Amino acid sequence: MIVFFVGTPGSGKSYEAVKKVYDNIKLGRVVCTNIDGMDEQEHQEYLKNLLNLDDYEFGTRFRFLDRNQVLNFWGTESKTYTRMIDGEEVSFTRDEYICPKGSLIIIDEAHKHFNARDWQKQENRALADWASTHRHDGYDVVLITQDIEKVEKQVRTLTEWTYYFRKVNFLGGAVTKKYLCYSYTGDDHNGQPLAKNVRSYNPKIFPCYKSYTTADAKEVGFMQHINILKHPVFFALPLVLLFCFYMFSKSSFATGDLFGTGKRMKDAQAKIELQRKQQNQTAQPKLQPPPPPAPAMPVPPVPPVSPVSPVSAVPAQAPQLQPPLTSVTVTAPGTQPELSPAIAAATGPPRVVGSISADKKTFHLLLSDGRMVQTRRNIGIGTIYIK
Repeated sequence: MIVFFVGTPGSGKSYEAVKKVYDNIKLGRVVCTNIDGMDEQEHQEYLKNLLNLDDYEFGTRFRFLDRNQVLNFWGTESKTYTRMIDGEEVSFTRDEYICPKGSLIIIDEAHKHFNARDWQKQENRALADWASTHRHDGYDVVLITQDIEKVEKQVRTLTEWTYYFRKVNFLGGAVTKKYLCYSYTGDDHNGQPLAKNVRSYNPKIFPCYKSYTTADAKEVGFMQHINILKHPVFFALPLVLLFCFYMFSKSSFATGDLFGTGKRMKDAQAKIELQRKQQNQTAQPKLQPPPPPAPAMPVPPVPPVSPVSPVSAVPAQAPQLQPPLTSVTVTAPGTQPELSPAIAAATGPPRVVGSISADKKTFHLLLSDGRMVQTRRNIGIGTIYIK
């Protein structure tokens, strides 16, 4: 599989490649690369200790490629070996692959070694031929470049993935441990990426290669003044956001009343509630005041008694006339008016002189003899009371 790591200096592409070196050696795979700085003894010693390998294990898994080997990394080279045979030192030569089969090959600055303008060079043609069959031998190739268009076109057409790296420097010193990685299929990295990842630097990887201690360090110092957070617009941005939030909270979008129906619904509900209260008030019966007490009835006058005639010893009898029942005095409840015996005797059969009823079903009658009786009959005043 052939993949490209594309990005400007300091974008994280070299760091990502060195991390691939570390991960694959740790898995027991042979890695061949020409990344700047990894040929130095101090960097190799640090990587060996980081992987916890001895000299032999590290020597068999890591190979640094010089320029001549890079131009023919897919080919073979003659190597001379010496052995002791029967007490004598014997030297012999044999051809071996520069990069063993099944290894990971990482070529830094690929546009310098296999430039698209040199498409007629023998190295470019040989690389194109080898790239078409490299998977048969289990190779994986990572080509690092700043511009993929500068690399041999025939190799680009065989690319499976292109990873475009970008530094996170638009926030200045606010973000220094992150970088962006965009994933594309093939060699096209101008459209919409299939994936976008924010990755973090591991400080343990930096001492494994040289570019971090020189170029990246200078670039960090050079880019310190570029910080969009210091732009004047960011000082006014909080006030603008607060104003927008205030206006949004007052708008119909925040209240959910997009069409202004909320207020009309509230007014209609209040009107319905008022009508309901008025209907409840009219449905309740009004309390009637108690009826006024019956007016006082006049007491009938005492009829005159005829005087005794001096001629006859028999007293003259007065004509039996019914005294006019004109009035009666109604006393306090619970008491009965008293009539003199003379009035009671003169009146004859008791008559109704007063009538009171609270519910029009039970009648309290005041008789001419002073009695108060209760009956369910409505007897008119002046009528003789018969029990």
